Amino acid sequence: MEALLNKRPKSYGETGNSIIFESLTDFWSSSGISTVFPIRATFTDQISQFLQKLDHIEQLGNNWNGYGADTPSKSAIQNTRQFITENSEISLPFYFIAPGVNGEIMLEFSKDEKAAELFFLDDGTTELLLFENDNTILEGTLENHFSDLINFFNE
Repeated sequence: MEALLNKRPKSYGETGNSIIFESLTDFWSSSGISTVFPIRATFTDQISQFLQKLDHIEQLGNNWNGYGADTPSKSAIQNTRQFITENSEISLPFYFIAPGVNGEIMLEFSKDEKAAELFFLDDGTTELLLFENDNTILEGTLENHFSDLINFFNE
């Protein structure tokens, strides 16, 4: 039996075997619905670890690196979390996640000689860079090049 919740739980599971994650929180909060039945989703251990690391990143404050770094942006964290959960089953080689010094969040993908860096910025925009053999293949945004990102690692 599922509990009735008013907000998304923060637990992603110990092993990644199963989690409860609510991706429609904004809809429910804006529509006045107070009873939420969470969507049950299963993630790999790697995706679960990325989500847990994102929770840790969310707790960082100003100057988190000792060199004046900005607090990670709430919108960048939210957009990164949404991207990870909505695309966890797409064949993307998730490799690394880290906060940036200007409040952004970076996701890195890597497979053989190919790599990609996806930045979620605090203004809601993205930056996407694709690399092959240390050469820049593409510079753009996720919105304009999402299919290029997927095709890049699956050709």
